[in-house]
Amino acid sequence: MRATAQRSFEEKWRMADELQARGIPVLTLTEDQRRRIVEHMRVRSFDKGEVVYHLGDPGQDLFVVYEGLVMSWLEDEEDHRALLGWFGAGQFFGEFELIRSGRLHTVTAMEPTTLLQIRHADAIWALRQNPDALFWVAERMHELYRRSRDALFVLSFGSPQSRVADVLIEADLLREREAHPLTQEQLAAAAFVSDRYLREILEGFEARGLIETLSRGFRIRDAARLRAEVRRPGGDGAAPGAGPRLGDVTVHDT
Repeated sequence: MRATAQRSFEEKWRMADELQARGIPVLTLTEDQRRRIVEHMRVRSFDKGEVVYHLGDPGQDLFVVYEGLVMSWLEDEEDHRALLGWFGAGQFFGEFELIRSGRLHTVTAMEPTTLLQIRHADAIWALRQNPDALFWVAERMHELYRRSRDALFVLSFGSPQSRVADVLIEADLLREREAHPLTQEQLAAAAFVSDRYLREILEGFEARGLIETLSRGFRIRDAARLRAEVRRPGGDGAAPGAGPRLGDVTVHDT
């Protein structure tokens, strides 16, 4: 991890305000609650490839990405990895561990990244004080469960084409907030396919007019037809691509 100087309260407040000014909410808090959060908040910087925390590590603090990109993985003793998701500027991760210590996955910086680390005690205090913040966490838990369920469904019952389409849609949503051209290696890991098979699928999607490959990344040309490639479970009334993205939040500073 890159060595960083202790940040003043004013600097940390400015960083939180920057996220707000860019249309990225920080958390559902009153101003007094946000002041306590910022007072104890740590700013941490990571180089590309550095691990924020490992699966099984102790810890219950909450993180928000100030700038950069991180990815969450499941991995085994033989270094096999399954990509669970990515988080860009303004997105949160680590909220499941607010309830019980013990990290449920590994998080790695995919480029130089700065994180705001919110102390567990302050996050729990804010939840107890603020019904809006508590409801935010409940919404987040539901969304994380739904997304995990959908990912398991696509992995178990969807074709490789379905998995790649699902990852392309998620990567395109990430691009709306920050310009992060993910590598083919990262896309392949997320879709659980080989690099070679990914290229074949992308070529097929491009031939059908679903996407256009660029020098760095891709562009979706027909989002509706690409979403139709993704096989998802029914029953919850959620249309493909609907609802908040993983990591999104709402803010009510008063």
